[in-house]
Amino acid sequence: MVLVGGFSVAGFSSTDQAPGHSPAPEHVAEYEAENATIAETAAVDRSTRSALKAAITRTFPDAEFELVALSSPPRFSQRPCLEPQAELPNRLQAGRVNVRVRCKGKRPWSFFIQYELTLAVDAIVATRPLNRGDMITADAIALKKVRLVPNMDVFTQKKAVVGTLARRSLGPGNVIQTHHLSTPPTIRKGDRVVVQARAGSALISTAGEALASGKVGQQIPVENIRSGRRIQGWIVAPGVISTQPPRPQSLRVRRGALAQNVN
Repeated sequence: MVLVGGFSVAGFSSTDQAPGHSPAPEHVAEYEAENATIAETAAVDRSTRSALKAAITRTFPDAEFELVALSSPPRFSQRPCLEPQAELPNRLQAGRVNVRVRCKGKRPWSFFIQYELTLAVDAIVATRPLNRGDMITADAIALKKVRLVPNMDVFTQKKAVVGTLARRSLGPGNVIQTHHLSTPPTIRKGDRVVVQARAGSALISTAGEALASGKVGQQIPVENIRSGRRIQGWIVAPGVISTQPPRPQSLRVRRGALAQNVN
């Protein structure tokens, strides 16, 4: 293979033609097709990288990242595409990332390109020892540049962590991940609460004391302060317990809100 006019020509050399003669038409067509294939492959690689880098920047605005291709697009000698589309994974994380490239049209095709993504982000770390069950306070955490590994879920904002509880012991410098935390109970044992009961269209409220801790949607025992009677009630809001179970729809909404606060 030699270079002719800036193009690589397979199976053609200076000995195949007399001096002063132009390459044969079949060879010209061959190296032009080869050049078009190389250009098409490079264009797909550039567009795929561009889409992936834009998604990384949106997901991790202040991250430092490096993207290395582990595989290359196939050659397009028989499958040109004017507008290839890159389908990115729903969730980006450090490690190997598979991107599907598709082409629609009369002769559709698709293939995968694999990349290695290295990420370093400002993540929340513990600044002092934390025991299991400790509530996370603002002075117990700080932001630090952390290199992520696959399946590592971290927090990038202090407000997402403050007020949660440590599920395990953490030491100074430990990166705080989502599975390290839990939401605190909505009502704690010994809290004074309002117990609500419906009688027809009327809503009757009385004072009570929680005999156990719990979160929204959970059933806990409550003591009526006036009568001393113990009943079972469902937590519907901070400081509020209902003698009737919440509607399934409202329960799903509240659980989703709690999950969003932690994650």
